[in-house]
Amino acid sequence: LSSSEVARRLAMPRTTALRVLMTLCEQGLLSRSGNDFEPGAALFRLGIRALSANRLRRFALPIMQHLAADLQETSQLVVLSGRDALVLEVCEGPRLVRIAQVAGARVDLHCNAAGKVLLTFALRAQLPALVAHGLAVRTPNTLTTLADLEAEAGRIVGLGYAVDDEECYEGVRCLAAPVWDASGGTRAALGVIAS
Repeated sequence: LSSSEVARRLAMPRTTALRVLMTLCEQGLLSRSGNDFEPGAALFRLGIRALSANRLRRFALPIMQHLAADLQETSQLVVLSGRDALVLEVCEGPRLVRIAQVAGARVDLHCNAAGKVLLTFALRAQLPALVAHGLAVRTPNTLTTLADLEAEAGRIVGLGYAVDDEECYEGVRCLAAPVWDASGGTRAALGVIAS
């Protein structure tokens, strides 16, 4: 579409539409061809990632339901989202005590078992920068120093799974394991939440 057509469809001044379109071009979400704008490479990557996440959810859902039923606890599927973890899917267990965790919620990487899996296996090289940026203290058990988080990452690599021992919420413990992709990279984390 041209900037004029975008402005008409969005009922905004053409100059405003052009500024927005140019910003989207700078981010790679759009590309410009003459006077027209079309989807850019970054937008295609986002689309592919969204489709991939949808397939991951469909694949993981029966496993999560089985875990929730067998363990009588809530299971969750978590993926990376910038400096946070994003809860992609939740299956509540049959217990009456439940954790208010919903799909679409963002959780900290440093104090959630699934987040710690992603931090360890996908972002470990960025750990010093993340700590320097500042980490929230959620409970007295929250790990926030580089030394503590490096030691925790070492334990997670050795064990193959992560534990959150009341680090995010008092009275709540979690266990999570990585979900590997075909190339051996960490695609997501599958966790169980218990109170």
